[in-house]
Amino acid sequence: MSSSLKQDICGLRAPGTFVEEVQKDRLEQCLPPELRYACLHWVQHLQQSRYHIDKGNSTNMFLQKDFLHWLEAMSLIGETNKCTHMIEELRALAKTSNSSLLSFLQDARRFLLRFRHILQDAPLQIYSSALIFAPEASIVRKTFVNETPGWIKALSKREDDWDAYRSVLEGHTKWVRAVAFSPDGQLVASASYDNTVRVWEAVTGSCRSVLEGHSKGVSAVTFSPDSQLVASTSFDNTVRVWEAATGSCRSVLEGHTKGVNAVTFSPDGQYIQTDQGDIPLRPPTTPLLSFQRLQPSYIFVQDQWISADQQRLLWLPFEYRPTCFRVNKDVVCLGHSSGRTTLLNFYIA
Repeated sequence: MSSSLKQDICGLRAPGTFVEEVQKDRLEQCLPPELRYACLHWVQHLQQSRYHIDKGNSTNMFLQKDFLHWLEAMSLIGETNKCTHMIEELRALAKTSNSSLLSFLQDARRFLLRFRHILQDAPLQIYSSALIFAPEASIVRKTFVNETPGWIKALSKREDDWDAYRSVLEGHTKWVRAVAFSPDGQLVASASYDNTVRVWEAVTGSCRSVLEGHSKGVSAVTFSPDSQLVASTSFDNTVRVWEAATGSCRSVLEGHTKGVNAVTFSPDGQYIQTDQGDIPLRPPTTPLLSFQRLQPSYIFVQDQWISADQQRLLWLPFEYRPTCFRVNKDVVCLGHSSGRTTLLNFYIA
């Protein structure tokens, strides 16, 4: 695999080329089936062989030489979202290795989460935008700085280190009005004035589904106690219930005379509770899974600060002050008027 991967493997040349603009025959020629298989499954093969990564072995040398080339290839074959999980699996294999290798993998994870959105659309931006805007302390940036194209140079000082953002979820075209965590902490839902709800994976920040059907802005969103359903309310006077796993609309609840602005599920999952009254749900075809109610979080957002136990922790610049927020244990989800959704992970002893 290492002998086949290289920068601009498809000869695109134009750094802003989108994956969808690359001709299929060129992709098949430059990324044949055997190379695609290697890119997708090399970490799995390491796991099956009970292989441990050491500083001087071939796996570590591959990461130091071809990590960005691998990300480019994964983008071209439409598998960027799998990279985060694969890096996590590599970290598990390297847990007994020296600290420098673990530091590289930790930085690689931050690098990927920060630039995943542009990488999955425009693979060559991994060498320009990502390397230019990665912070000074980024190990990945330092390792691959010589692969930065010569036509661009940062004149202003870059950030010293990674900020607190776990990932920034981009896709909405208008204000994010409401956000919610699933009770199991695996998913995040965001409701927007662009008439849609988006369901995201909390770990990777990737968009799992876009829930379309409301004819006006979505005002509120929530998950059922078993994390299987999503309910959304809208200024179109309806409540919609969606399957979280598939994004399909399960039912449309009509009859309201004005927009519905708040929604939650009853603790037993049998009713939807809104600011205009309770709505019974049809019995599900399968029993609801058991669940545990989350303990109240000690992290909260107020005015310009994110605080914990009455102690101010993080000041929010103007552009990051939320229009709505939710907290799930040590993760804070912020919705912004720009249409972005930001996840912050706090590590507090």
